[in-house]
Amino acid sequence: FGNSAPPGHTRLRSLVNRAFTPTAMAAMRPTVENVVDQLMGSVGESAPWDAVPGLCEPLAVTTVLAHLGIPQDGWHSFRQWAIALMMTRSEQGMQPAVVRNAELARAAMLDYLARVAERREVPDEDLSPRDVLGALLRAMDSEQITADEMLMTLIHISMAGNGPLAMELSNVIAALASHPDVRARIADDPEIVPAAVEEIMRWDSATQYVARWATSDVPIGKRTIRKGQMVYAMIGAANRDPERFPDPDRIDLDRTNNRHLSFGMGIHFCLGTPLARIQLEVVTRRIAERWGAFEVVRAERGGNLQVRGFGKLEILAHAPNQCGG
Repeated sequence: FGNSAPPGHTRLRSLVNRAFTPTAMAAMRPTVENVVDQLMGSVGESAPWDAVPGLCEPLAVTTVLAHLGIPQDGWHSFRQWAIALMMTRSEQGMQPAVVRNAELARAAMLDYLARVAERREVPDEDLSPRDVLGALLRAMDSEQITADEMLMTLIHISMAGNGPLAMELSNVIAALASHPDVRARIADDPEIVPAAVEEIMRWDSATQYVARWATSDVPIGKRTIRKGQMVYAMIGAANRDPERFPDPDRIDLDRTNNRHLSFGMGIHFCLGTPLARIQLEVVTRRIAERWGAFEVVRAERGGNLQVRGFGKLEILAHAPNQCGG
């Protein structure tokens, strides 16, 4: 799904597109706000709070899996199975233990989804067009897609939602902590939040590169990329290209024409972009509303070469705003 090409990519994406339109995602904003308020309710001035397990990861996981239609009692298992399957595409992908774990995960996930399908059977006319899991299950029943295509579609959407998004949430929080001038301006002018999110994503993108395979020989300069070779498109570098973004190492909330590549482009433009933007905007707005000054007291980078963020981000809020409740 993530690396496929037309017509296969078009066929798979068409099954789930309606669930991720801006209009469909706008209906999720109250849910996102409620989850963020609950998760941020434990933050105080007396002790550091780790925003990664406390906010970034549960917000990303909860929102995307709920939207996919995965029952809450299966969220933890589904995420573990997805990670096991995606490990086959990592540097350790050919190790026997990785392959074996992926085989077990595939069997467990198919069994789980079969049981979910039995539990959730309702007439087709009663199913929402935004029911992602239902749409994929029906497509598999009618042989429009295979079982493996269904699994990989669900996995790619869920991992993009709770992998890069969780990392990007941590990047945004760290950026606001290290740039009090940016944070103060957002607090004074909440209408600038969408622009601030886009600029911080450009400045510190969770997705650092995407891998693509050449379908034909392509000459670039004095070199030729041969058919079948893998190419790494470096998103993080492109987002700080000085020929495209003046003064690229500075967060500039007044930057215009800020077309960064953190969500990708073309046919592989991130399907969940509208939902990701809502979550990033809500978190940014809540931080500006609830906290005056805050600092990072301990941070550890997480992720890998492809996805960059924080594994630990302990923050201390010094002066919560009165309007934060």
